[in-house]
Amino acid sequence: MIDLKICGITNYKDALHAKNAGATAIGMIFYGKSPRCVDIENAKKISMSSSGLKKIGIFVNESKNIINDVINELNLDAIQLHGNETPEFCNNFKVPVIKALSVSKKSDLNVINNYDVHAILLDNRTRNQFGGTGKIFNWKIIENVKFNLPIILSGGLNENNILDGINQINPHAVDINSGVEKSPGLKSKSKIFRIVKILKQTKKKEFSFG
Repeated sequence: MIDLKICGITNYKDALHAKNAGATAIGMIFYGKSPRCVDIENAKKISMSSSGLKKIGIFVNESKNIINDVINELNLDAIQLHGNETPEFCNNFKVPVIKALSVSKKSDLNVINNYDVHAILLDNRTRNQFGGTGKIFNWKIIENVKFNLPIILSGGLNENNILDGINQINPHAVDINSGVEKSPGLKSKSKIFRIVKILKQTKKKEFSFG
């Protein structure tokens, strides 16, 4: 099965659902403007419930020192930088870095080769929202494009479109958030299990989230 990250985890029960369903990783968002933002104390409880899962911290235009403090406190396996972080900024960390990029036109892909990171996550982004929009971007933009870095497909994925996205883009992994939710920040156990059941039709690639 292709590697799967369930992002926007805000409580330990949802982390357990992700683990029991067979997800590969969970994402915890440390960005105050997100409806899925989690504080450190809750993140500790989530981490304790997540043995066997890769734990990814998501940050948006945060300072290097704060990111490193969270990495150390939670023993994160990797971080995902979802803001306007430069290639140089991404080289400041001891754990693997996933750089998220929004895609609305083909020229948005030009910056990818500037980054020396673990993987690139391709997402949709509105003017006022860094990811988590629940909407897919135009996949035709990146169809047949060859990338030098592993690609994680994100943005509006759900049980109705995730196989289409995988077939069109051929990513190394997928990241799903709102597509397995009851409401922002609260996951649906049944949706998580259904997504995993669908993804069992796919093959794992040579990739790890961290």
